Amino acid sequence: MLSIGKPTVIVIVNGGMIAIDNLMNAPAIIEAFYPAMRGGEAIAKSIFGLENRWGKLPVTIYGANYINEVDMYSFDMTKSPGRTYRYYTDKPLFKFGEGLSYASFNITCFKLDIPQIECIVKNVGQINGDEVLMAYHRVSDDIKKKVSHPVPLKSLVDFARASVEKDKY
Repeated sequence: MLSIGKPTVIVIVNGGMIAIDNLMNAPAIIEAFYPAMRGGEAIAKSIFGLENRWGKLPVTIYGANYINEVDMYSFDMTKSPGRTYRYYTDKPLFKFGEGLSYASFNITCFKLDIPQIECIVKNVGQINGDEVLMAYHRVSDDIKKKVSHPVPLKSLVDFARASVEKDKY
């Protein structure tokens, strides 16, 4: 379909990770995983701009060559190049937590008391939308030097979806 030069949205419905390197020239790719009942309707509404509830990727999407770099029978998360967003050190096709929206957001966060963070999410786009906020923790280099076990690059500690109307001013 891409060869006919028409705007194309590729919707991938799958139960696990697949290689999509050969689809990267598509104008739009939607990873729907298994959308369940009414999932097709929700996807169609989103594609045509009738809804704007996009999410973030719950996995890292690796390039097709990843299976040649990692022993698929080994579940060692830390062995180079690593697995998941927590240990993967190469450049993935798409990172864990990436995602797009029809809206645009300005996000300002303030660290209150550990572990509290407060964020102000302002929709500066032209359409109401949802944004998924994710809070990560990184271990300091000083701590990494003191331990004898692998330490994640970062770890997701909390997330929240915010539905934000477009700014009226």
